[in-house]
Amino acid sequence: HEKTEEVSVLTRWAIQTLPRSVPIIITSQVPPGWTKAWYNPRLYYVPHTLVEGRHLEMAKNPRVFAVGCFDPGAALPQAMVAYFDAFKCPVIKMGYTTAELAKLSLNYILAAQIEAARTLWDVANMEGAMWEQIEDYLRLDDRIGKKAYVSPSRVGGHLPRDVRTIRKLAGL
Repeated sequence: HEKTEEVSVLTRWAIQTLPRSVPIIITSQVPPGWTKAWYNPRLYYVPHTLVEGRHLEMAKNPRVFAVGCFDPGAALPQAMVAYFDAFKCPVIKMGYTTAELAKLSLNYILAAQIEAARTLWDVANMEGAMWEQIEDYLRLDDRIGKKAYVSPSRVGGHLPRDVRTIRKLAGL
């Protein structure tokens, strides 16, 4: 969360400058509890999900929107509803900290899948097994699925940062 100070400066500017009728949406990654500390009902936290090498596709076709709200029971501003409706994907309203941690949780689980695949790939190589066939087998199991991270690639993008954040929060 190296850039939290920059986000703070911009958030402070938006709160002080924009008309009170304008919702303020934070999309930058921030640690759990950061948004709640602002205690501002017109502030929303919407984490973005980017897949390495598929940024444009993910921006045009998001799978889901998590919306961190001051009051998750309150209606969202009409402009936000219109924006989300254009994508025809689920919108899940939740508290700020829940939305912040949801994003970290997603990346933590994805990174764990990659780490598991890398370990299993190493074992397959040591034992003389064909990892590609194991990977095909894993993808056919509904509990893992076609899109699972079962290739022994490196953990890149935001995944390492989010794993460090979760481990720090967990005291590991």
